[in-house]
Amino acid sequence: MQNFDWRWIGVIAIIVLLTQIRFLPPYVSALLLAGGGGYFISIGAKAWLRGGGGGKKVTYWRGQRTETAPERRSFTIPHGRTLWQSVVYLLIGGVLVLGALSIFARYLS
Repeated sequence: MQNFDWRWIGVIAIIVLLTQIRFLPPYVSALLLAGGGGYFISIGAKAWLRGGGGGKKVTYWRGQRTETAPERRSFTIPHGRTLWQSVVYLLIGGVLVLGALSIFARYLS
């Protein structure tokens, strides 16, 4: 069982939830769709962020310790395959969040 990939448990759980979503209360369905959509959006947004997030950069030159400030996080356009993957993740996440908003709006009315 060394090579067991636990993500398959998540995939199976998502498939079961999506097939049984009409039998769940509307607020649970909306919460599940919004959570999944938020997760996909966060994955898609990671490709657009660059650098930063770490502590000070420490280098040694001729026995002297030099600390420099970390890079600021900034947006950059991904290239090639990464661009298309991030766009697909963002679209899937957006559709799931809109579906959750639709269910929630219908639940309120």
